[in-house]
Amino acid sequence: MTSNTAGVGQANLNNFPAELEALHRELQELRQEVAQAQEIERQLREQQRRLNEAQSIGHLGSFESIFPQDNLTWSDELYRLFGLEPQSEPATLERFSSFVHPEDRARYEEAMQRFMDGSNTFDLTYRINRNDKQIRYLHTKAEVVSDTHGLRVHGTVQDITEQKLAQEKLEANEALLRQAESVGHIGSYEADAQTLTFRFSDEMYRILGYEPHTIEPTLEYIDSISHPEDAAAIKKRLEEVLQTGQPYQYIRRIYWPDGQMRYIEGKGRVVCDEKGQPVKLLGTVHDITDQVRTDLILDTINEVCYELDDQLRFKYANRKAYDAWGKPGGEVLGKPYFEVFPAHQDSGIAQVIAEAMQSKKQVLQKIYLPAEEKWFLYNAMPGPTGLIILYFDVTERVKSREQIRQQQKQFQTLVENMPDLISRWDSHTRLVYCNPNFEKKLGLNPGTVLGKTNLELGIPPEVAVPFSAKLEEVFATGQPREHACDIPTPEGTLHLFARMVPELSPDGKVETVLTIAHDITQIKQAEEENLKHLSILRQSEALVGMGSWVYDLGAQTFMMSEGLYSLLQIEQGKPVGPDVYLQHVVEEDLPVLERLAHAVQEDPKPFEETFRIKRQEGERRLKVKAAVLPGTNRRDFKILGVAWDITEMDRLEKENLDIRLNQQKELVLTILNTQEEERRRIAEALHNGIAQLLYAAKLNLNQVAEEEVVQENPSLKESIIRTDLILAEAIQQTRSVSHELIPTPLSDLGLEAAIKDICSTLTNRQLIIDCWVFNLHSPLEKHLELAVYRIAQELANNIVKHAQATKAGLLLREQRGALVLEAEDNGKGFVPEQNLGKGMGLKSIHDRVKLLNGTIEIDSAPGEGTTISIHLPLPKPANHHFRS
Repeated sequence: MTSNTAGVGQANLNNFPAELEALHRELQELRQEVAQAQEIERQLREQQRRLNEAQSIGHLGSFESIFPQDNLTWSDELYRLFGLEPQSEPATLERFSSFVHPEDRARYEEAMQRFMDGSNTFDLTYRINRNDKQIRYLHTKAEVVSDTHGLRVHGTVQDITEQKLAQEKLEANEALLRQAESVGHIGSYEADAQTLTFRFSDEMYRILGYEPHTIEPTLEYIDSISHPEDAAAIKKRLEEVLQTGQPYQYIRRIYWPDGQMRYIEGKGRVVCDEKGQPVKLLGTVHDITDQVRTDLILDTINEVCYELDDQLRFKYANRKAYDAWGKPGGEVLGKPYFEVFPAHQDSGIAQVIAEAMQSKKQVLQKIYLPAEEKWFLYNAMPGPTGLIILYFDVTERVKSREQIRQQQKQFQTLVENMPDLISRWDSHTRLVYCNPNFEKKLGLNPGTVLGKTNLELGIPPEVAVPFSAKLEEVFATGQPREHACDIPTPEGTLHLFARMVPELSPDGKVETVLTIAHDITQIKQAEEENLKHLSILRQSEALVGMGSWVYDLGAQTFMMSEGLYSLLQIEQGKPVGPDVYLQHVVEEDLPVLERLAHAVQEDPKPFEETFRIKRQEGERRLKVKAAVLPGTNRRDFKILGVAWDITEMDRLEKENLDIRLNQQKELVLTILNTQEEERRRIAEALHNGIAQLLYAAKLNLNQVAEEEVVQENPSLKESIIRTDLILAEAIQQTRSVSHELIPTPLSDLGLEAAIKDICSTLTNRQLIIDCWVFNLHSPLEKHLELAVYRIAQELANNIVKHAQATKAGLLLREQRGALVLEAEDNGKGFVPEQNLGKGMGLKSIHDRVKLLNGTIEIDSAPGEGTTISIHLPLPKPANHHFRS
């Protein structure tokens, strides 16, 4: 028993270290687990502390609930959000809901009901009434999570009062900014510096002509609605400021969708990061269209306009001001007035400025500046911040008024000294004014007539009563009247013609009547004299076959004298019109009178014309001459004309003309025949005299050349050969001159062949002369053929001798009753005015053309060749039919 027990005890003792070691390990593990648990607990406490601090800092509370037990727990911060001490009372949903603001309760309960009905999330912003009576904004978020404990709801509650108030303040500021931008037409923008993508304010869209957010705000789009010049310039400017970082300003012209052009002014700055790199652009845009238009208007007015601030510094000046002052804006704007214009400190301008500033009232004053010798009208108008001053040069106006004053004085002097009788009468027909001549002509005592009637002045009743009645008529009707009367005076009867003109008061009533009476005594006497002259005129017209007429364009009346009635064989006194001539003119001359009739109606001018009329005894030729008597306007024009029978005169003139033409023709023939006879004599002398002598000399020289002495002397032999050549050339030229003096081709072959012979004879290797002759319909008289030939010959010789040409041409043709001879070359040309009279050739041509009543035109210039055109009239066939 004992041994067994001892054995067992020994066995247990043997196993004890192993158990102890196991217990030790378990103890160690337990200690590690406790340490880990303590560390985890510490970390949890730290996390809870951090969570609590974070919730406190962020005003963020949390809650949790497990369904269906409805165990609800709040974090400490959530208690604080409600204004409660942490864990001071049980957390329940009813207590949670009791804090909701009454105005937000319906919205809260609706969201809570949706959450209870199965929505997995809850997200709501609302207001609460805290326990301390503060109203706060809370944002609650919650969600349902399923785990081993069942359904669990956890969520957060954050106090966003400061954010909400800041947001509301921001929204209020933005609304205020939008209103300010709208009122001031100022928009704002922000742009990404890299992409230049913009964010616009609402007013920025409106400034561009669009509703907010209806277009994509990019630089490319803005450029597309901008003036091309501005788009390129501003794009370049933005590129520069992105490089330099400097503030910028620009003016851009844009087009609204309706096509209207607007002016906008942009100002902005570059925002850079900490490294100095541009990040974005911030700027404002102002619609300055009205300002630009105002500036344009102010720049176009003819007045100097400028604005001074309350310190009398320049704020603005228009273009007229800068032009008048001769100063640029940099020397004026922002500077005190008297610093810019020190000479004005003691002038009337300084007084105007001081008075307007002190009185705060508009000041208008005319100022004379002796330095400029000019008058100016200054208009100073006080404004809220200074003065607006306009002035303009009134020198001419002042001079004009002075001139008017002088003219009025002169007019008064003129009235006082006029030969007319000038008087003014009141409504009682009493005299209130008269000039000295009124008293003198009527034989009245000076200074005793005013205030009296006509009868009281001693005017006979038969004159005074009708005159007073006419005055009363003017007072009654307010219309001018005319009155004629004859007044007996000691010097004889005075014939007067008066014009009575009403003078109105400001209310339009006739106050007085001004009467201007002309002494027409001499006119009356002249009328009597005219009657005598008219009788003489009638007798003269009948004697010479003449008549006269007058056409009144305004009244469209036409009157003829008795002589013209007789000339046209019309019954005396029969009514006639301006077409009276058309009824009697020969049909061939009808277009002449129709043209005259049209001209008289459309543009009256003096005229003189000749045409034929039909009379019982046959055709007669009349000459009509008219003059225009102008009036105050075109309707008052009158045309006065005379007509006389020139049939016999015309016949005598034609006979005289024929005689003179025959005499001139005989003279021309004599001159030309004399010239040709002299040419023939010279040609015979050259041919039979000088040419024979030259030929004899050549023969003798040839005999001398055969002598032995000459053959042995080379020098002498060479001289004889040169002399022989010279003699041969002289003989040839003598023959050519003789040939030119006697035109054999003309007499043998005719003018056309002779002209062509000239061209072929003078053509050589250096010069080609072409020749054309056509349209020679009429056979020419011998003297004219010879003259044309001589002129053509001289023209061709001149080309050969002087033109240095390579090509030339002669053209002869008949055109419209005249011979036309033209010579043209491509030579060196000349100045016609400088060569007239210097050469025999041109002078000879001019003389021949003049003898034949022709004309010559020379078109030439150095280096441009020469063209000479000659027109020679052809004799007209006998024709006794004469047209005007």
